[in-house]
Amino acid sequence: MSEQKQATPEQLERWRRLDELDSSAMVGRMVTKEELAEIYRSGKDGTAILEYLVKIRDKQKRLNRELKSLASHEEWLVNHIKETLGEERLKEVENQ
Repeated sequence: MSEQKQATPEQLERWRRLDELDSSAMVGRMVTKEELAEIYRSGKDGTAILEYLVKIRDKQKRLNRELKSLASHEEWLVNHIKETLGEERLKEVENQ
């Protein structure tokens, strides 16, 4: 028969503390009172939404640059296919 190991008092205490922490666990780091006040203030005075607008516009600019690059690459591919494979092969892809 195999013996079952008994938890030590230190292990039991560690598990108790972990259970206690789990009962009020939060995602992310703890926020200080000053940081919480700043978060509240930025929401109330509109700073947070203005910062979000800046982030959205930056992302939109980045995506527009990427889209322009893809369109340029597509144009090159279309011309290359026309020259090397012919219009008929290009129509195969355009119908998909």
